[in-house]
Amino acid sequence: MRTNLRLVASIGVSLLALSTPALAQDAADGEKDSDIVVTGTLVRGIAPAGTSVVGVTKKDIESSSATTVTELLTDVPQFGAFNDLQTISGGGNFVTTNRPNLRNLPGFTTTGTSATLLLIDGHRVVGMGIASTTPDADFAPPGIIERVDIMPDGGSALYGSDAVAGVVNFITMKRFNGVKADARYGFGKQYHTFDANVTIGKEWDTGSIWASYNYTENSQIFGRDRAYNFTAPSLVAGTSVLSLECPKANVNVGGIAVPGNPFGPAPANALYASPVSVATRGTANQCDLTDEAGMYPEQKRHSVYAGFNQQLGDNVELDIRAFYYKKDSEFSLGQFSSSVNIVSAAALGAFGLAQFGFTSSPFRVSPTGYFAETQAVNYALGSNNISIQNVGLDAWGITPTITANLGSNWRLKALIGYSGSTSEQISTRLAPIGTIVPLVASGEFNPYDAGNTPAATVAKLTNWETYGRAKQTQFNARAIVDGDLFEMPGGAAKLAFGAEYVRETYESRKGDTIPANFLSIPQFKQSRNVSSVFGEIVAPLIGGEGPSLTVSAAGRYDHYNDFGGTFNPKVGLTFKPVDGISIRGAWGKSFVAPSLADNFVADPTALNWIDGATLNFIAPPNVLAANGFPAVAGNQKIMFLLGSSPGLKPQKATTWSVGLDVEPTGVPGLKASATYYNITYTNIIQLVPFINQNQFFSVFAPIAFTRNPTQAQIDAITSTAGSTVGAPCAPQPSCVYGIQDVRKRNLGGFKQDGIDFTFDYRTDTNFGAVDFSFGGTRVLHQKNQPTSALAYVAENTISKTKLRSSIGADIGQFRAQAVWNYRSGWKLDVPVGLGSQTTVGSYSTFDLFFKYNLGGEGALANTALTVTVNNVFDKYPPIYTGGDIVRNQSGFRNGNTVGRLVQVGFSTKF
Repeated sequence: MRTNLRLVASIGVSLLALSTPALAQDAADGEKDSDIVVTGTLVRGIAPAGTSVVGVTKKDIESSSATTVTELLTDVPQFGAFNDLQTISGGGNFVTTNRPNLRNLPGFTTTGTSATLLLIDGHRVVGMGIASTTPDADFAPPGIIERVDIMPDGGSALYGSDAVAGVVNFITMKRFNGVKADARYGFGKQYHTFDANVTIGKEWDTGSIWASYNYTENSQIFGRDRAYNFTAPSLVAGTSVLSLECPKANVNVGGIAVPGNPFGPAPANALYASPVSVATRGTANQCDLTDEAGMYPEQKRHSVYAGFNQQLGDNVELDIRAFYYKKDSEFSLGQFSSSVNIVSAAALGAFGLAQFGFTSSPFRVSPTGYFAETQAVNYALGSNNISIQNVGLDAWGITPTITANLGSNWRLKALIGYSGSTSEQISTRLAPIGTIVPLVASGEFNPYDAGNTPAATVAKLTNWETYGRAKQTQFNARAIVDGDLFEMPGGAAKLAFGAEYVRETYESRKGDTIPANFLSIPQFKQSRNVSSVFGEIVAPLIGGEGPSLTVSAAGRYDHYNDFGGTFNPKVGLTFKPVDGISIRGAWGKSFVAPSLADNFVADPTALNWIDGATLNFIAPPNVLAANGFPAVAGNQKIMFLLGSSPGLKPQKATTWSVGLDVEPTGVPGLKASATYYNITYTNIIQLVPFINQNQFFSVFAPIAFTRNPTQAQIDAITSTAGSTVGAPCAPQPSCVYGIQDVRKRNLGGFKQDGIDFTFDYRTDTNFGAVDFSFGGTRVLHQKNQPTSALAYVAENTISKTKLRSSIGADIGQFRAQAVWNYRSGWKLDVPVGLGSQTTVGSYSTFDLFFKYNLGGEGALANTALTVTVNNVFDKYPPIYTGGDIVRNQSGFRNGNTVGRLVQVGFSTKF
């Protein structure tokens, strides 16, 4: 298979690629080609020079099983979530919206920014979510979308911030007359989905008014509902990877399993016979707590979108769009699971070690003398579905647009948009560690036997929540003038120029609290103003009956009142040596502005005083003692900092691409293209990784760890921290081992290059028509730079090839289509610690679509029945045994679906 895929990719270089949507085909009723604005250019009625655009058409939307835009975009191989379940994250204020991520660029899940710009009809929409300032893609109901333009190329020269990986532009219908209704019901294994759309409109000679309502719901999928969720056969000797339950605590003492955990007893007194080796210290056993945890949340969505269009005389047109969107999600997190460190017999209280058959003292002999052996007790608490996350989102907006013909093919288009959103997230959680430890010490809570905890104690430990609420607004004013400059050999040179003003506000409240006490959490408000000027010129240098050459140049200057200005250019060219062949190329610079949600005021420093001797996942590993990181003394603490660092700078990128488009005149219906792309992305805003001690102290310590800080450095942190957990140590500064600063900051870079390709063919037959398409993307190289001071390192543990192919036939009033989705697997670096698993497998699924138009006359004339079957063979995603499989659904990797899903539906228009 690998050889075949390489062959396909190499053929794609010379043959295939992303086809630019045909303007006439995608034109809305009554809309002239010359009036259409295509994503990737500011000039009307022409394809962008040098840049390819992926088109998702109305037929693509109809044949997909997608009930939301997010699901629709997972059908596009260029997205990181291709053939995967993109959803909110479990239990926190990070990713609480669905945001598309072209090219799967980094810094996406832990920051408020996105390197993929989301537009609707070419303009921006308010940010949504708790800790993000980018829209939720699902605010646009599929029923009103005429097409989706996806430009997988840098676009800041035209659109400003966020367009590093590319732009997703939802083009909605302009006019509508009559009533259209459709509905679908889907069912699968312990899962259902339902969606319905109703659009009502009236059209007259000079205008139209319409409104569309969409309702969508789906049930939740739990871990117990899918056999592959942590209960698949092991890759090791045919045994189970994980136990099915955790009847007692999962106890780990210095890397040795303690009797009572599901993996069986350790030899009696093995702890105390000799020192535990450095290699096994700090490892953790695994047990499955996911049966009652959600793999995919329950969701309900309401969306209303309305449009009004009216000609005001011969040369002026008014267009008004408005939307309202409401989404509620519930995500079960299963049982509460956490860890507590037991240091000595005194701390064990009434429990001791007797229940495990140990009679020795909890002190053991080491080469350097006596010290307390820490026991990391991992436990599960409460009923199976005690931990729940609820996320609510309300958003609305209105955008009036005036279009005026100025004469001589010049036009002015001006809009004013105002939109707002409110997001709220509540996750039940365990009490802070400062509450748990005294209950352990007093004997009220026994982490070794958490399942028998008294109800009153459970209430004390679980009467907490992580709360988040954010309100955002956006005011957007923009004006663009475009038209013909002068005639050139290939036609008229065209110019577009304009200005834009954006004001954003972000108000947030985030933290841990007791229910109904969320008003005690501090509230932060941020705002920013952005003023921009931009322009683009398109010049057909060569034309006529022979070869043609068109070049374009664009540039945009954006000034932010909080960090200054940035200028981003882009140039492109398209050369057509003969009819049916186009050679193109583009180069440009793009940027992503720091999000207001990542501002140090909105995300202030959280200071944690951590006892490094007991919480050993923070302290430096023993193997680094000789490299300036000796063991943490018993009275020392580490100052651990979370939040955002002051002075975040824009993330920047340089992108370029070359491509070939083939549409041979001798083979009607055939289109093929290939595009080579190259991205260099720097100054990426990320949290400093800190979970892997070896990685942190060997890679990030030079920029994020201060060993033996001075009193002035300690005071600077304590005086500016927004919140503090734990008690300071004394005497200072000698009691402070170090300051571990993992706050978000501009870190390193990312490089990726690859090939996008597609092949489409459609031909008429004596019974109707047949069509075939094949396309995808192949990552050639991907490299990460942890910090700007280090070299780039190749990353190979990713799916590098993503393919989607379809074959279909139209037979009279009947349509049938089959689709194949494919993600390649990858090799694992076994020495890193992934056991005997050497590869993550590839993932393939097949989908079927059937449609029958009833035809005839009367009420059923425009009625159609549809059947869609996704993941026909109910294919499980590949297993992966190297992640945090206790909690975070990492027992599988490289794609996922809801399983086999059958949808039946109807649509009608009258």
